[in-house]
Amino acid sequence: MKILQHFFRFTTGEKILIGYLLLAIIGITTSFYNLISLKGLHNKNSIIINRDIQNIEISDKILEALISQELYARRYVIIRTPETFALLMRRNDEIFQLIDNLKKVPDQDDEAIKKNAELYIKYDNILKDSIKFLSNPASSQAKKYEALIGNTRDELMSAIKSIKLSAITDQNNRTKRANDIVKSAFRFTIIL
Repeated sequence: MKILQHFFRFTTGEKILIGYLLLAIIGITTSFYNLISLKGLHNKNSIIINRDIQNIEISDKILEALISQELYARRYVIIRTPETFALLMRRNDEIFQLIDNLKKVPDQDDEAIKKNAELYIKYDNILKDSIKFLSNPASSQAKKYEALIGNTRDELMSAIKSIKLSAITDQNNRTKRANDIVKSAFRFTIIL
């Protein structure tokens, strides 16, 4: 009650000044909160761009290169030209480069990447060993290698797809959180 009586004793200029000070405090508080929200939004978007999208793109490229490598290996078994073998080896080098690129993406599960690299080396060795046997598809060795190639390829593709799926899930979750940050900042601004 005393504060209210004291307020009524202020001159008109003092009351206007108090009103402007309150508006300034509200404006500064709103700006500060929005800046903090923008920083959080920037962090979420940076992780999406620098980690999740890279994981998705690299995983897609690895899957595509794996399919191409197997096709070139089968083509080499039939044609046996140096050009076809060079294409096969180029795909091999491309996949190793992509796995290295995957290792360079920030905040990676190093154990999963190492497992995928080892699995790819196993797959690549089986594929190269099978070339001498696949020229005679009716042989028992060819059938054995065919099954081995298929099983190892499926296991490797499943591991790569799990990296991609994890990145897509993380990206969606971060996008939802970023959306929540924007909504929160908007509500705070409206309330004030």
